[in-house]
Amino acid sequence: MLPSLGRILIVVGAVGLAIAGIFAFGALQDPHVTVSGKVVALNGKFPVVQFATKDGNIIRFTNFTQGSSWHAGDTVSLAYDPINPQQVTIEGFGGRWASTLLAAALGGAVLLLGLLTTFLGLRRRAAG
Repeated sequence: MLPSLGRILIVVGAVGLAIAGIFAFGALQDPHVTVSGKVVALNGKFPVVQFATKDGNIIRFTNFTQGSSWHAGDTVSLAYDPINPQQVTIEGFGGRWASTLLAAALGGAVLLLGLLTTFLGLRRRAAG
């Protein structure tokens, strides 16, 4: 039987990797539309961006997921959901894949820790 800590870490790590897979699948299936937007202000370190949808509606949002060194007047590439244009992200690796990468990194690290803990526990049990 596996040591309980190792077993728990393996399960938690596997769940983290499964969540990363779900996030990745969702990002790949996303029916987004890509447009250009303009940084119109800064809310602290977060950009306030305005863009026009393909239908001509003007949308303004604050991007709280990516603080940066952008300045008012900068042009950014955006991806938005045509059914719900308020669902918008700044295009780029971090904007679309940040949650997937975080879940994969944490899940993978916990899984490896669980495997190592299990291996060391089994080895200790066999030796003693």
